[in-house]
Amino acid sequence: MTAAALGASLTVNSFDGDQEVDLKAGAQPQETITLKDLGVTHLRGTGRGDLIVHLDIKVPTKLNEEQRQMLRDFAESRGESRPSGQMASSHGGIFGKFREAFSGR
Repeated sequence: MTAAALGASLTVNSFDGDQEVDLKAGAQPQETITLKDLGVTHLRGTGRGDLIVHLDIKVPTKLNEEQRQMLRDFAESRGESRPSGQMASSHGGIFGKFREAFSGR
């Protein structure tokens, strides 16, 4: 989760051995990174396809109290604090997406 938020350099296995991939800060689940010409050889003709790396970003499920407090402080600094018991909808449908786009989130 922190690597996705802050950015990182990751090692990915490919047909040509390990490849370094730069994960940009703010990476989201289900995003893809394309590694040109590192995929499978074309059946008819020359050249190779692209290797597509699918990001599977995991959110931690077990946090100690210090980690929870750091995340609360982070959320508060971003104006994301919510009263306990309320869940924020991720997008709230099409209008929620418009609201988020125009509010600068």
